[in-house]
Amino acid sequence: MSTEDPRTAILALLNHRQDQAATQTRQDNSAVNFGDNGIFLTAATRNGAAVLKAENIDRAMALIRELSVENNWLQPPVFAPSIEDASSKSSLWPTLGLDCAAEGCVGVSVAYCAIADTGTLVLNSSTNSPASLNFLPEHHVVLLTQGRTVMGKQDVWQLMKQERIETPRAINLISGPSRTADIEQTIQLGAHGPRTLTIILIDKTSL
Repeated sequence: MSTEDPRTAILALLNHRQDQAATQTRQDNSAVNFGDNGIFLTAATRNGAAVLKAENIDRAMALIRELSVENNWLQPPVFAPSIEDASSKSSLWPTLGLDCAAEGCVGVSVAYCAIADTGTLVLNSSTNSPASLNFLPEHHVVLLTQGRTVMGKQDVWQLMKQERIETPRAINLISGPSRTADIEQTIQLGAHGPRTLTIILIDKTSL
């Protein structure tokens, strides 16, 4: 049986909790570890994503147009509201509303950031970045700004803290196209989401 004085035990417990809180505060204020774009692109390709590069948003729109022609995507893409202006200025397609996402062949989203270690895209849901575009279209194109790649998942939360981002309703982590092996242990693409994923890394621009 312990002979420790109850008061001493309580004070020791309180001191321990204060030490834990101080450690957590230091962790909360720690720097974000940014990752290497090359590592991310290698991992993303390994996950089954196609990767393209563009010097600016206008070139990204042109690349999407080229993809549409090459892959015979007959319907105009459905763009996230945050980039509708860029798509309309390019005059390449008519503007489709989000109500077309379920029937749309192609959805175009903007990533909040990416995780280098796993080749994962991070998409925060909002009115300007609806989660429906991440799952309903058959083909998914995601724009990622260069310099928004962090090393690991913990750095995503740290980046959100530093940028004072309110926790969104949903945070989608996307590592390649949708796939499943539920049917006869054979990999099937597009069972629960887009069949293809294309990442366009945009240089020297902010989305």
